[in-house]
Amino acid sequence: MQASRNHRPSVPPLPIAGTRGAACRPTAGGIVVVLLVFLFLPATAAARQVEDCFGRTVTVPDQVHRIVVLSRDMLELVRAVEAMPLVVGVSDTLLRDPEFWPELRGKPMVGRWSEPDYEAVATLHPDLLLAYGRYPGPEAGAKLAAAGIPILRLEVYMLSGFDQAARTLGIVLGREAAMEKLLAWRADKFARLAACRRRTTSRPLVYLEGFQRQQAWGPGTAGNESLGAAGARNMAAGLPTSYGEVSPEWVLAGQPDAVIKVTSCNKRYQATDDTALREEAQSILTRPGYDAINAVHQGKVSVLASEIHGGPRAPVGTAYEFRWLHPGICPDIDPVAWNTEYLEKFQHVPAQGFYAWPEPDERGPQ
Repeated sequence: MQASRNHRPSVPPLPIAGTRGAACRPTAGGIVVVLLVFLFLPATAAARQVEDCFGRTVTVPDQVHRIVVLSRDMLELVRAVEAMPLVVGVSDTLLRDPEFWPELRGKPMVGRWSEPDYEAVATLHPDLLLAYGRYPGPEAGAKLAAAGIPILRLEVYMLSGFDQAARTLGIVLGREAAMEKLLAWRADKFARLAACRRRTTSRPLVYLEGFQRQQAWGPGTAGNESLGAAGARNMAAGLPTSYGEVSPEWVLAGQPDAVIKVTSCNKRYQATDDTALREEAQSILTRPGYDAINAVHQGKVSVLASEIHGGPRAPVGTAYEFRWLHPGICPDIDPVAWNTEYLEKFQHVPAQGFYAWPEPDERGPQ
């Protein structure tokens, strides 16, 4: 069903509980590359300066040989540019998916992505630690500085700023040309989506739910950006916070055209069917009071795995959203084929797993 162009009731404001801030955002400034020699480095060791996602200057070795990685998205970029031999340690969650990360077998674990074991990191003598923008907390810089280990915080989950952050990482790893190939792939896919978006004036209203039940993703989130790229309106775009809890009554009052759930179901690469994703959708369909939401009553509930929503694979998740929300427009947009291409060409692993429900053609004409 194409979304109605008639006037819709405005989304009612609601106090939001349990909020947290949005991810850090890259500045407009580009990469600052300066070769320097610092006292804390060996006399022959050159260094360069780059900007992190907060726009702060970070000094890193000119030639990086050993890295510790806490972020899954960052590690996908490392593998996309064939720099996995540089990895000497990772966070615990990355080691829980050995089928997707066979190169990590035997690699040391350095604690959680949000709370690493700094002593364990120091014993590996990395040239650099790669982390999320806001995690681990600000204490990480001081603790690692004492060991002479710089921390580079890059948010490569958002759509905006992704290219700049990826290019920064490509320069730091000495893999600029390889990174440009990935960026060209993403640019091509987003350009195709933009062309398809121009073929329809429909802009469906979507309730996008995050990992937690009744968690709306609002302004300043990858979800808000992805819906815009998919030619949709985010029901939570006007909320005063990026992430927060909303009530079922709030969703009912807004009457979205569709509900999309982003799930953190683990090990989607290993999945042999879509059972976990279908069960996630079913849990939404059966929530008390949700049967009064037209989109739920009509079965317009979809589920995306976090692996393809935001991050390096963002075009795949956005393609699913577009196909669900604009049935009949650009049926040649094939998110399964895009994901296969990404896994085989940039992650160097066989294409497998289940990442979304339903497949666009399974729901039929709307």
